[in-house]
Amino acid sequence: MSVPIMLAESARDRRRALAFVRRHVRRLYGGIPPPSQILLYAEHHRRICGTIALDFADTLERFPLETIYRIDYAKTPWPFERHKIAQFGKWWTARPGVAIPLMHAAHVHALEQGKRFGLVEAKSQIVTKVKEFGMSLVEVEEAILKIQGVSSRGEGYYAIPPPPRLYMFDIPINSAALARYIELQEGP
Repeated sequence: MSVPIMLAESARDRRRALAFVRRHVRRLYGGIPPPSQILLYAEHHRRICGTIALDFADTLERFPLETIYRIDYAKTPWPFERHKIAQFGKWWTARPGVAIPLMHAAHVHALEQGKRFGLVEAKSQIVTKVKEFGMSLVEVEEAILKIQGVSSRGEGYYAIPPPPRLYMFDIPINSAALARYIELQEGP
């Protein structure tokens, strides 16, 4: 089953994708996450069935996750050069077979924008799941969750154990792993 992945460029598409995210976050965690710069979504029969978001920063701007985590920038797995990093988030799906193509599309989009490394917060079960796809997330050592930095709109995600941790990853390597996984799933 192939589901088209699209970039939410119009105000209408952004509203629809954000409504999908909010509905799922509210149901699972009781909050509403802040918006992201870039939203990709999957659609089936004109209904959104999955999303993933990206945020970019320049050398002076901070990523949204930097307000939530205290980071020792000398201890990140790769140099923390914001202009080379994409923050990934809002990965939600409501249909089988959508998660991997969405994630792969986000990786490809980040690469097209000149990003080399990804930044993401994830709970342990997500880390385990993405490893099944051949991806590798490297924990940002000594990154400390600052609960006061968490918006009250999203605190449910942080209140339900286990707490998320901060990770970085190599976008080209994970993109290639996702492409191989998709190829194997589709068969010859």
